[in-house]
Amino acid sequence: MKKQTLLFTSALSAMLLLAACNTTEEDNTPVDEQTAGSADETTETQDESKGNEEETSNETSEEAASNETSEESAGESAPSTIQYVDEKGQETEAKLSWTSSPEQDYEIALAEGFTLTAEEPGSDMVTYDANDQISMRIETFSKDETHYEEMARQTESTVGVTAPDGQYQPYDIQSLIEKNKEIQHATGFIVTFAEDEEQVVTVIYEKESKIVRLTVFDRTSSEVTNALLEMGLTVK
Repeated sequence: MKKQTLLFTSALSAMLLLAACNTTEEDNTPVDEQTAGSADETTETQDESKGNEEETSNETSEEAASNETSEESAGESAPSTIQYVDEKGQETEAKLSWTSSPEQDYEIALAEGFTLTAEEPGSDMVTYDANDQISMRIETFSKDETHYEEMARQTESTVGVTAPDGQYQPYDIQSLIEKNKEIQHATGFIVTFAEDEEQVVTVIYEKESKIVRLTVFDRTSSEVTNALLEMGLTVK
C-alpha cells in the first residue's frame, strides 16, 4: 500500500473511531340411549380428527409457502454469482457464498478469489487474492448507538480532511443499491491519488439491522472496486 493510502487509512480509522459511539360418574342412561350417545361421540371424534387433519394440512402449506418466500427474498438480496473484470482484463464470473465475520456480528456474500480476515477490533478486511493491494475494509455499527445521518456526515467530513488538498467527489452507487432491496439509505465518496494512480472509495449505508461502512482501496486502472462494493452491500 502506498504512503498516501496508508495515511488516508490511518486518519480515517482514528477520526471515526472517536465519533463512532403457552370424574367419571356412573351412567344410568338406558342402553339404547348409551349406544346412540356413543355413536354421536364417535361421529364427533371423526369430525374433530378430520378438522385437525385439515388444519395440519393448511399449516403445512402455509409453512411451505413461508419458506419459499424466505428463499426468494434471500435470493433477491444476494445473487449466486458476481461478474467483474479481473487483473488480466478478462471478464470473470465468481460464485458467491455466505461467510461469517471472524470478529463482528454479520455475514457477507463473498466471492471466490477474495478472502475475509479480521483487521482490528471493529473492522475486517476483504482482500483480492490476485493482488493484495486491492482490498475493502468493513465496519458495522449498531443502530442503538448511532444514526445513519450522523455517520454519513462524519464520514464525508473525514474523507474531506484526509483527501489531497481536500479534493473528493461523490461516488455513484445507485446501480449497485438497486440490486439490494434491504438498503434504506446510502452515499459514497471517491478520493483519487493521481501521483500513485490509486483511489479510495468510501460508502456508508443503512439496513434495518445495522449501519455499514465500506472503504475500498484500489487502483484507478482497476475495475474491481464495484465487485468489492457489490459484496459489501450484502452484509447482514
